[in-house]
Amino acid sequence: MKEQVKSTAKSIVKEAKENVRGAIKTTDKDIAKTALLAKGFREAERAETEDLFIALIYYGTSLLL
Repeated sequence: MKEQVKSTAKSIVKEAKENVRGAIKTTDKDIAKTALLAKGFREAERAETEDLFIALIYYGTSLLL
């Protein structure tokens, strides 16, 4: 009987470890996706700011002519 309980306990612990490993992998993937999304937002904001700056320079200098 003790061996059966011990075996069941080991099985439960093994399953829990596998679940934790799976959760860690999922979390790592989610973090990577979030980082890529943030990078995309930063790049889009930078490009938009540069476009606005160029437009201001262009229209500003054309007003001086």
